[in-house]
Order: sequence, then C-alpha cells, then structure tokens
Amino acid sequence: MLEAMAMARPVITSDLAAGSDAVLAPPGVAKDRMTGPDVQERRRPELAAALIRLLSAPESDRLAVGRRGRERVVAQFATDEGATPNACPVRGTCTSSGLT
Repeated sequence: MLEAMAMARPVITSDLAAGSDAVLAPPGVAKDRMTGPDVQERRRPELAAALIRLLSAPESDRLAVGRRGRERVVAQFATDEGATPNACPVRGTCTSSGLT
C-alpha cells in the first residue's frame, strides 16, 4: 500500500493490519484531504462500492487522491538528510535527496 501511495496511486485500505493507519479517510478528515477510502475488513459490498466510487470518479479527483497519498508518504518517511532505506518502498523511487 505504501508503495502505491509513493507512486501517487489512489489506494483503498481496510482496518485489517495497519491499512487504516496509513491513509486519511472520511469521516476522520474532509473529503478534499482524503488519501484513499477505508473499508471495514470482510465487508465485500462496502469494498465493491469503494472500488466503483474510485473508478467512477473524475480523473482529476483520482489524481488528487494519489497526489495527497504521495505527499503523506514523503512527509512520513523522507528526512532532511535524504531518504532512508525504509523510505524507498519501490526501487527507482528514491534519489540521494529523497523520494522523487
């Protein structure tokens, strides 16, 4: 999930494991700050609805969600000294000055 966020891809998470801790999702934040929808585990209809909403959203909305997710990953894992090995979830996404 963090890898997808680092690549500015919208993600859908669940409360399984740490998924819901990684994203900002309503009702905890306003929709314009959302980094991805969050659904309860094993709720297939809820997951299907989240997928349909995301795939049906205008491209500009999907891009904005992805961009905010990337900004969140960069803010959490990049340092002033540059990226650490843990901050480079996908090979090729880091440079000596941090995430690209």
